[in-house]
Amino acid sequence: MAVDFVTDLPDSGGYNTILGQTTDPQACRLVPLKSLPTAMDTATALFNQVFRTYGLPEDIVSDQGPQFTSQVWRAFCTYLGVNDSLSSGYHPQSNGQTERLSQEPAHPRQGDAPPSSKPPPPLNIDGAPAYRVNTLLNSQRHWNRLLYLVDLEGYGPEECSWVDADDILDPLLVEEFHRLHPTQPSGVTLTIKHMGMFLDGG
Repeated sequence: MAVDFVTDLPDSGGYNTILGQTTDPQACRLVPLKSLPTAMDTATALFNQVFRTYGLPEDIVSDQGPQFTSQVWRAFCTYLGVNDSLSSGYHPQSNGQTERLSQEPAHPRQGDAPPSSKPPPPLNIDGAPAYRVNTLLNSQRHWNRLLYLVDLEGYGPEECSWVDADDILDPLLVEEFHRLHPTQPSGVTLTIKHMGMFLDGG
């Protein structure tokens, strides 16, 4: 399976980015997004909107964008038992299907060096991957959704991601954050209790 992004599209109902996924020359799936996603957002979109319908691929081919070189992405693929293969843009022998699909001009992308230590794999919570959280760093409202910026245990600061409040599984994390930051957006009552974790996949 090959994946890539189409970016900077005219706004349509708040969406301006597409995650393109192809399995062969005649089949592709397009997932609308509201912005260029983080590695966590990319993994969640594929898990919810592709893998749950079509099953897991043996291999995912992508370019070397930060979403696909991050430790979160590597841990996600390892957890699912899927090979992640990086290609250079516009090499038809490797990822030509999605590159032709997106027809996106090449942009310089900054790869990252191999991590000095292997990040912890996701946990399995009700059949979906979940990550331990060190702390909540910030909160914001976006399109009537409450989001929290999470610092993941065992991952670097470049892997911090915004997640839905409903995906935070430890209410004590939320209570402590708002005790320390009483002026930050809040308002969601959480009842699922798995200490220090959030569910990726809904």
